[in-house]
Amino acid sequence: MKFNWHYAPLLALMALAGCGDGPYEKSGKEADRANDSVVAGDNGPGARAGRAIDNAIAAPAREVDAAADAARDRADAIKQEGDRIADRLEERADTIREQAGDRAKDIKKRVAEIER
Repeated sequence: MKFNWHYAPLLALMALAGCGDGPYEKSGKEADRANDSVVAGDNGPGARAGRAIDNAIAAPAREVDAAADAARDRADAIKQEGDRIADRLEERADTIREQAGDRAKDIKKRVAEIER
């Protein structure tokens, strides 16, 4: 599966969101601090609203990441199955070669008997 570069900004935003407060949460905290009637800090209404917006923006990136993980897992499973099939085919080829070698020995033996 090829990486769709259209999702790169979302992935970058998700990475930033995972590093602490998102930009909307920071703005909400600043608004809480500016409003004297509200207790400022991590749990003010502006910070909570900003956190909700940051999470909503990051959600599609998390979905893309989860889909990428699922696709990677599926690809690994397909590769493992392909490896198992290849191993069985190699074993079958070895058996056929061995049988062909035995048959060639039998033919040489019969030719030698005929030539006597």
